[in-house]
Amino acid sequence: MTAQAGRRHIASLDVLRVGAMLYIVGFWHLMNYAVAGGFYRNEVTTRITVVLLASFTMLSGYLLGLKPVAPTRASIGSFYRRRMLRIYPPLVMAVLLFVWMGLTPWPAAIRTILLVGEIVGPPPLTLWYVSMLALFYLITPALSVGSPLQRALVAVGVLLLLATLAVWGGLKTDPRIALYFPSFAIGLALAREPAPPRWMLPASAGLGLLAIMLTRGQPVPVLEFSLLSLPMATLLALALLLLALRLAGRVPASPVLAALGTASFFMYLLHRPIYQSLAPHIPFADPVRRTATLVLVALPIVAVLSWAGQKAYDALLARLRLA
Repeated sequence: MTAQAGRRHIASLDVLRVGAMLYIVGFWHLMNYAVAGGFYRNEVTTRITVVLLASFTMLSGYLLGLKPVAPTRASIGSFYRRRMLRIYPPLVMAVLLFVWMGLTPWPAAIRTILLVGEIVGPPPLTLWYVSMLALFYLITPALSVGSPLQRALVAVGVLLLLATLAVWGGLKTDPRIALYFPSFAIGLALAREPAPPRWMLPASAGLGLLAIMLTRGQPVPVLEFSLLSLPMATLLALALLLLALRLAGRVPASPVLAALGTASFFMYLLHRPIYQSLAPHIPFADPVRRTATLVLVALPIVAVLSWAGQKAYDALLARLRLA
């Protein structure tokens, strides 16, 4: 798998992206509106959630890295214009929607709009992840220029800073920003590799499974925030991305898969407000029928509205010649 080949559309990467998003949107958050209590949040499902969020983050870094930022003012300016326009205005609109629906208080909303919600907490519900990605986008040029050693030193320095802020706790920094930053940085670096060695996939998978031992004994709610989850999340995310790259060309293109890939970002932004709006109107009280209704009715509505929203936003950017 060469970097040049990686610039074409790869269906196996869509499988990874869509699979991770559907797990979060179609299970992890959907079940909040289907059943009382959090019994579905156990040691297995919580670890899967952490790994899949790390995978989505690493894939985001990888796709960014396929179009490297040159150390020029024009290249850096073009990067910020293209990437931040893709993520920031929809984030602001989603934040305002969350506030209007009572899902996020104004203080957290303002911090999120200013892109400091992950550094100065507490972070907002659900939208913390997009806010974190936006911060990673802001520092991408610093992680993309210079020699490999210089880029590695910058990444290590950023990780140490984020981990220090999270452990210190004085700013209520969300520890998840340190937990997922290595995945983003490795994704960026991997995109520059002409062909990752074949041993990297089994090695990262094996070490990632061993790293699960570091999380043993942690309370289930802590697994999502603990830096002890970092090796497990990063190594298993790397294994999944390498597997997807190895399967490039073997997974056939699918219009449905491509459409879900297009919708995935807006699905994350919009799913909770849509669930919040539809859940009170579900005429069933028992968990099985509520879950079935959410999966068969609410989730498709989320996908369709998100696809339409993303397409409309892309058309607006194209019309304004800002894409």
